[in-house]
Amino acid sequence: WVRPMLTEIAIAAGVVWLSWWEVDQLGLVAEQLAVRMPPLAAAAVVVPTDVLHATLLSHVVLMALMVAASLIDVDEKMIPDAITVPGTIAGLVLAIALPWSLLPQIDLLPQVPPLAITLALTDGRPAVFPPVGQVTFSSLNLAAPGDWPATLHGGRPGSLALGVGCFWLWCFALMPRPWYGRHGWLRGWQVLLARLGRATCSGRMIILEVAGTAVVMATWLVGGHRWAALLTALVGLVGAGGVVWAVRLIGAATLRKEAMGFGDVTLMMMIGTFLGWQTSLVIFFLAPFAGLVIGLLQWILVRDQIIPYGPFLCLAAAGTTVWWAHVWN
Repeated sequence: WVRPMLTEIAIAAGVVWLSWWEVDQLGLVAEQLAVRMPPLAAAAVVVPTDVLHATLLSHVVLMALMVAASLIDVDEKMIPDAITVPGTIAGLVLAIALPWSLLPQIDLLPQVPPLAITLALTDGRPAVFPPVGQVTFSSLNLAAPGDWPATLHGGRPGSLALGVGCFWLWCFALMPRPWYGRHGWLRGWQVLLARLGRATCSGRMIILEVAGTAVVMATWLVGGHRWAALLTALVGLVGAGGVVWAVRLIGAATLRKEAMGFGDVTLMMMIGTFLGWQTSLVIFFLAPFAGLVIGLLQWILVRDQIIPYGPFLCLAAAGTTVWWAHVWN
């Protein structure tokens, strides 16, 4: 009972601290403002509270999912789909319902991002400081730090193909897909499709794929910042998971054995949905440092070479989020 109790106390304290840091201290934007604006002007800026609370909600949900995945991975050396699949869906739903829940970025030059809120001084005047230009508070998007291209707007066929393709790839990743290429690619695909047709989960996955595609298309028709946020989350899903998936494939081919569990791939897909592909690249390169230290100690003490990698991915995700302003600058 000790670890569950300590976990509950730590989570409760973590939520309180995160709320104070993100909402009261403006932790995600304060450093960006301090670097990009005069100190007195930055101190007078007011960030909309609904934006702050939406971001806080997203991070609390992600924190709970990552804690569950990490503790299960430590005990069982696996990350169940029962954590990552609902978590990924939750990230996509939050992107549609609260598009400003994605990580913030501060822009000083006038642009037209998918969601831009002009920051105001405490006396209500717009925060404009020549010759820098208008200060805008926008949610992270897949094109950042560049401008949002018109080709990705809602109603454009290319953006719909990108969004649906990313969602289908996630659905394909969740299905059983044994590959037997000893008799050629054609025979390998025949066996793969036959196994997919007989799998007990195929029916549920088809329902998920059809329902999800309908939601993606409906959001694409609505367009605006909701579509921009959903597309950003979908590209973050594929970008984050794709990097780990590639490492898994290359490692297995090189070592002739499984180098990384597929649960790590689905975990990174979930994290990328909440944090975007840019943040996920930082997470991917930070996680091995903690894993290397713990892995060496584990090998020296107990001669165990199997390292649960999920906790290190989650630790890097938490650290990157807390230090987001420095990372983004």
